[in-house]
Amino acid sequence: DGDTLVLTDGRKIRLLGINTPEVGRPLKQEATDALSELAPPGKTITIEYDGPKAKALGRYKRTLAYIHVGGVFVNGEIVRRGLAYLTIYPNTRAHNSQLIAWQREARAAKRNLWSKQLPEPAKLYIGNKNAPYFHREGCKRISKLRKGRNRVEFTERNAALDSGMNPCDDCKS
Repeated sequence: DGDTLVLTDGRKIRLLGINTPEVGRPLKQEATDALSELAPPGKTITIEYDGPKAKALGRYKRTLAYIHVGGVFVNGEIVRRGLAYLTIYPNTRAHNSQLIAWQREARAAKRNLWSKQLPEPAKLYIGNKNAPYFHREGCKRISKLRKGRNRVEFTERNAALDSGMNPCDDCKS
């Protein structure tokens, strides 16, 4: 898909810092095509890890990393094209400011994901410091997120997005 690269040796690389649309979602194919264009088969890539746990496999047994092809930072270019939301985890830091800037650029230019009609604004958006999604108040997915140390609240959708969280599909954040 648009955020997973399979190397010739069979290893799977999950692109850090981004989350592209999943199967059945708009722009899934465009994100997949962009990754194929930016990191075509047979092209030499540079793998960059972030933090002490970066080489660890994610929950889907993929290596978590940033990818560069020539002078192109592939993860960032996909965000800049508006084909991915930036996703920031507590242990990733290397490119956060750059990814935030590119997401803001794509949003301002209304590229791809950012050209879609926005949902009605909510009074409150709620996230979890340890998870990459934010929700509207009342979403079934946040029922366990009572007031606590991991709860994060935002009064603006863009603030939640720029914190590295992605909108929940269930509550249409």
